[in-house]
Amino acid sequence: ACDLFFVLAPSMQHEDGSDIDYSTWKSRGWCRMERLAHVASAHRDASIMLVKRPDQVTEVGSHDFLHEPVGEGAFSDAEDRGRLAD
Repeated sequence: ACDLFFVLAPSMQHEDGSDIDYSTWKSRGWCRMERLAHVASAHRDASIMLVKRPDQVTEVGSHDFLHEPVGEGAFSDAEDRGRLAD
C-alpha cells in the first residue's frame, strides 16, 4: 500500500469540449474503484492528495467512497459495471 494517493484533476476542457475537474473524476466508476482500493489497502492514514495545478496540491477527504459507490459511477463501457460485480 502507498502512503499517499495523488489525483491529477485540473479544471480544464476535454477534447470533446466538456469541462472536467475533480468532480468529474469522482463521478467515474473506475476512478471510484481506484480510490476505494487505496482506502481499503491503507495501513493507517488513507490520505488523498488532489493536484489541481502544479502549484496547488491539497489533501481531500478519503471517505467520499461511503457516499459515492463504485457501481453508481459513470462508465464509458457499460459492461465494466458488470465486471466489477463479478
